[in-house]
Amino acid sequence: MDQDVLLAVESVHKRFGGLVALDGVSLVVRRGRITGLIGPNGSGKTTLFNVITGFLRPERGRVRFAGTDLTGLSPDRIARLGLCRTFQLSLHPRRLTVMENLLLAPQQQAGEGLLACFLRPGKVWRQERQFLARAWELLAQVGLADHADAEAGSLSGGQQKLLALAQVLMADPQLVLLDEPTAGVNPTLAQHLVALLRTLQRQGRDFCIIEHNLRVVRRLCDEVYVLDHGQILAHGDPATVLQREEVLRAYLSRRALRAEEPDR
Repeated sequence: MDQDVLLAVESVHKRFGGLVALDGVSLVVRRGRITGLIGPNGSGKTTLFNVITGFLRPERGRVRFAGTDLTGLSPDRIARLGLCRTFQLSLHPRRLTVMENLLLAPQQQAGEGLLACFLRPGKVWRQERQFLARAWELLAQVGLADHADAEAGSLSGGQQKLLALAQVLMADPQLVLLDEPTAGVNPTLAQHLVALLRTLQRQGRDFCIIEHNLRVVRRLCDEVYVLDHGQILAHGDPATVLQREEVLRAYLSRRALRAEEPDR
């Protein structure tokens, strides 16, 4: 596999009974780029994320990540390989604090083993201090440091998105899949998310995002795939792809596109 390619989805097929959800989908996510996945509701975007991350198994095709075939692996095994994701809806334990939610996220914690707590308490203590320092760093970066002691369920919708991002970064993944990171987020916070993701990209993080906000897609994504009826309809840089006639016909109207144009 090309060393520049971090994730490769190769002719993936998935159906639910008589419904064809994914019909030979292929795409790549390259290192150093933010890749967008757009399309109308029901086009198969979240199903594709579920296949990539092991929550669903494809009937045909395969998924490769950093040279490893992920097809058939469990979600936890895939996460340990460095491919993590967020979900459209919050899955945080709502009664735990923001900080407690972050400290749940790191993988292979020494303190999870009873023997390690007794035989190597120093290692457990040092690791916990490292995780705590990392959690404070991430909370400051996403803008939630002042909410560290708040229950996760008390956060606004936008803050829940920031918490989800901080949680996934606690696992130190190579690639993060974000499922609608700005859905239900006010415009100011959406701008903050765009700036934050660009900063994280410069720090070496790679992202693939499902996004409906076309202004965000234009500003954030280096390349974009359009999914329609379970097939890739178009692929390329956002400015070009969002003007293609087949994309306009299948996904958008010209009026919708004009409404999403950046302010002049």
